[in-house]
Amino acid sequence: MPRLLRFLLAAASGFFLYQASPGPGHRDWLVWFALAPLLLALCIPAAPPGAVARAEDRPHLPGRLETAATGFICGLFFYLPLLSWIHTVLATYGGLSSPLASAAAVLLAGYMAIYPALFALLLRGTPLLAAPALWVALDVARGVLFTGFPWMDLGYDLFRRPALLQIAAVTGHHGLTFTIVLANSLLAGALIHAIQAAGLRQLGEGPRPQADADGTGGSAPHSKSMAKPARPTGPRFSYRSPGSALSLPPSGRGLAAGFLLLAFIIAFAGWRFQRLAGEQPRPERLFAAGIVQGAIEQDKKWLPSELQRALDRHLGLTAQLLRSPTSPPARP
Repeated sequence: MPRLLRFLLAAASGFFLYQASPGPGHRDWLVWFALAPLLLALCIPAAPPGAVARAEDRPHLPGRLETAATGFICGLFFYLPLLSWIHTVLATYGGLSSPLASAAAVLLAGYMAIYPALFALLLRGTPLLAAPALWVALDVARGVLFTGFPWMDLGYDLFRRPALLQIAAVTGHHGLTFTIVLANSLLAGALIHAIQAAGLRQLGEGPRPQADADGTGGSAPHSKSMAKPARPTGPRFSYRSPGSALSLPPSGRGLAAGFLLLAFIIAFAGWRFQRLAGEQPRPERLFAAGIVQGAIEQDKKWLPSELQRALDRHLGLTAQLLRSPTSPPARP
């Protein structure tokens, strides 16, 4: 796979991940295959440029820097648009100039992109089906290191899917992320198997004798010549066991086991959702909740001259709630 194509696949993954995230134009269905281009880029080597696939060809295997750059590009195309609000906050409420606010947003996106780069590096020489665990582990680390910034993990993309959200009752939102990355890994693994099968069929075609001058087709004992077997010219996919250079695609049994695990997770979520939907809540467990949201402007909430006004607003809203039959209200 040419380096440019590898980077383009990574960029496509980042763009799809952003499009699947909550916000304007939310398309959560994209998340089920958004990572597949990146995973393909981390798994597929390439024959030498312009060469026909031959047994003696050595595929191009990316170095560690290229692998890290592949993951980093994916992260940039994901986090740069996702964190664009940082510029607004810093420029409007933080007092920074627009160039400085933009630079800060880009730096934060670059820091966040380090985690997909680490994901790509850790996946080298590792079975592809380890991708879900690696991705979740890095999400956990990102939420803890340097005070943590657990912004928009993939599991949040499913907030409109109450049936699938049942997984979080057991695993938290990280279980949702695990399920998403597992589905992408299985899709990428299945595509790699299809590419390999197409390449092996092409390479397995034997020589086809051509007709001799006397029209005997070359099968008679007196045939004078036999055409040289043509080299296969179909798909130039040339996969090798790359050791530590690429992620290792799953075997057929591994794919089957992965699909069984995915089916079990989805079946459990569906079963729990149906069970909860059929339950009738007990009256003694029902209560009315009250929430106070003062909605103080960001550029005024920390001004000493505005503190009394903010307090009065919250107390007034609380008094309104207390006149209704609710539980004690919650305030920010």
